Amino acid sequence: MADTVPTIPAVTGRSFEGTIALAMQAARESDGPVVMLFSDIAVQVDPADDAATIARNYDETVALVLVRLTDMPLVTDRVPIRGDIIETLVDDHSTRTMKGSIGIVTDVDAGAPGEVFKIVVRFARRTVDYVPEDFKDLRYVR
Repeated sequence: MADTVPTIPAVTGRSFEGTIALAMQAARESDGPVVMLFSDIAVQVDPADDAATIARNYDETVALVLVRLTDMPLVTDRVPIRGDIIETLVDDHSTRTMKGSIGIVTDVDAGAPGEVFKIVVRFARRTVDYVPEDFKDLRYVR
């Protein structure tokens, strides 16, 4: 086995079926497993896998991720504190923050205990202020 991971250029707009076919071809040509990377999950494809097996593995992985994520509390469930890691649940075009972005709470503007006016979240490329009305669109990651 090689010390490198082979990569295959892919197009964002490629169909799921096209992606599966490409992954099956790569697994057979490399005679080893390949990994399909999506925005939220990764699925391993072995040389003997057929399209139905790959699709089933994808669906099962999505289901596992969904169960894990639904167990994570929303920011409305408890008062945020500095250092909390949060994830966005929706695309926010006004702040150019996409669904699934992960950030860290860097500041909390609070009044009385349990009363938060604003939180500041630092993402990889930007800092965003959130007010309580936005908290329903944020989830704690840990």
